[in-house]
Amino acid sequence: MVMWWLSSQPKGQRQVVVSILPSFICWHIWKARNKAVWEGISLSSGDICHGIIQDVVLAVSSEVNRWNLLPFFDQFFDRLSEPPMPLQCKIVRWRAAGTRIATLNTDGCSKGNPRASGGGGVLRDSEGRFLIGYSVCLGVSTSLLAEVLALLAGLRFCHQRGFTQVRVQSDSLVLVGILQCWFQCSWQIRREVFHIWQLAEDSGHFSHCFRETNTVADILANEGLLHPLVQMKIYNHPCMLPQLARGALRLDRSGFPSLQLLKRTPA
Repeated sequence: MVMWWLSSQPKGQRQVVVSILPSFICWHIWKARNKAVWEGISLSSGDICHGIIQDVVLAVSSEVNRWNLLPFFDQFFDRLSEPPMPLQCKIVRWRAAGTRIATLNTDGCSKGNPRASGGGGVLRDSEGRFLIGYSVCLGVSTSLLAEVLALLAGLRFCHQRGFTQVRVQSDSLVLVGILQCWFQCSWQIRREVFHIWQLAEDSGHFSHCFRETNTVADILANEGLLHPLVQMKIYNHPCMLPQLARGALRLDRSGFPSLQLLKRTPA
């Protein structure tokens, strides 16, 4: 066993596993001994080996998502020699919904679903110039309800400021599907969705965007959690926005691309 541990292995994660394995073996044998002596619990060799493999897999964290925990160490060790699956990505950018049309990006968040939630949004012209922004505290709600309330608050706010012809972008595919009548609307949000339809007048005004292109609204939605005593906070100028939102706003306007990570596929 010592000769195997000290033998040269190909560089990479197999070598890492070989180097850390003795420590995990000794540690789990020591824990099993203490359980037997002090707690009267006898662990089988299979239980000890399972714990060792589990800790090794967690140590090689980049491989955890590639497969489920294998029951035998030799299977796990052999799998480490396989080449990793390529990670695919897609270049995405924020784009206005149309020329000479204001674009409203909205987002909602719930820290627990349901739990404390917030919403936010930003209105920009077709050149990406900032018009208005807002963040809102939504109390306790689910993620979908937070998305709906954040959008409804944004449309009402835009109408109050005289922006009646806007196009909405949301990274919630479920919400966009409901507003475009692709999905059935749940009774819990039916009243709010009806009010959104009244303000928008056309289901074609809603479109889905990638989360990577909805960063400004996402930051403002999380900002809504930070001012529970002020239900709605208005941003009339870019300098009033949180620092991260200002940076994301500039990147969006310059057309700076973001990388959207896609699911791994076999090579």
